[in-house]
Amino acid sequence: MREQVPDADLISVNPEASNGHQRVLICCVTVLCMNRARRSLVAVCAIASLLVAGAGVSTMSLATPLVTSKQFPADRRDLAPWFSQYREVFKVPIFASKNVLVADVDHARDVLLGYLDNNKDDRPDNRKVVRKLIRGNSGMVMFSDMEAAEASDFWDSRVARDYELFLLNGDETNPVGQFDASLEEILHMVTDGGYDPAYPSVFGAKRKSQLGRLTSAAMKRGDFTYGDPTCDFKSCMTQEYFYWSLTSLNGSQANRCKEIAEEWRNCTPELMRLNDPKMVTLLSKNRFEMPLRPLN
Repeated sequence: MREQVPDADLISVNPEASNGHQRVLICCVTVLCMNRARRSLVAVCAIASLLVAGAGVSTMSLATPLVTSKQFPADRRDLAPWFSQYREVFKVPIFASKNVLVADVDHARDVLLGYLDNNKDDRPDNRKVVRKLIRGNSGMVMFSDMEAAEASDFWDSRVARDYELFLLNGDETNPVGQFDASLEEILHMVTDGGYDPAYPSVFGAKRKSQLGRLTSAAMKRGDFTYGDPTCDFKSCMTQEYFYWSLTSLNGSQANRCKEIAEEWRNCTPELMRLNDPKMVTLLSKNRFEMPLRPLN
C-alpha cells in the first residue's frame, strides 16, 4: 500500500506575477505539502499558500487519494447513526456499517482507487469525472449482507435522499473462490455518477448516446443479453454493457468466460477487439482516461 499523504494543492500561476517568486513559492508549497515527516509542516504549508496567493498564484484544493479516516469528517456526520466506518478516494466516500469487516472496506477503497487512479500517479486520471462524483454526492454504502441492507431504515431516511449511494455488501466483496462484486458495483457508481453526467452525449443512459447505440448494436449481434425485465436503457442497460466491456477489455473477465456466457460473449480483450471494435475505440480515447489496466 502506498504511503498516505496530506491534502496537497494544485497550483495555477498568474502570468502577471513575478516569475522568480512563482518558482520559489511553488517549490515550497509542493515539497512541504507532500512531506509528512513532521506535523508542523502542515502549518508551514498553510503559510506558504498565503504567500503564494500574495505573489499572484492561485490554489485549488485537491484531495490526495489515500486519505483514509476511521472517523467521519464533520460534513458527513449525518450518516453516523447508520455507518461507523469511513473511507474516501479523492473525496468520493465509502460508508460501512460496524458489521462489515475492515478488510472488506479497505478492499472497496482500493478498487475505487484503481478505477479513479488507474495509472497510479496519485492523481485522478479524469478530473472531470471525479468532480461530477463529488458534486453529485456519489459514493458507496456497505452492509454485511443483503439481509442487513434490507433491514436498515437508512434507505427511508431524509439523509439518504441527499446522496447518490450505491450498495456493496461485505459478503460479496473479494470472496474466496468467487468473483469480486466490488469490481462491478463500484464501477456502476463511477459510471452513473461520473462518466454519465460528465459526457452525457457519449456515456448517457439513453438510446441515442454513443454508449446507447453501441449497447443496442451489441444486443442485436447477440454479444450482450440481459434478461432482467426491470432493466431498461434509462435505468441500467447501458451501464451493464459499459461494465462488461470495460472489465473485459482490462482483463478482469478472462477467467469467467464459461460462467458469464449466457449474458456476455466478449469476455477477453482479444474478443472485444475482434467483435466490438467501435466500443474498444471509444473506451480507448485518451480524453476519457478509462481504467484500462488490470486492478491489482
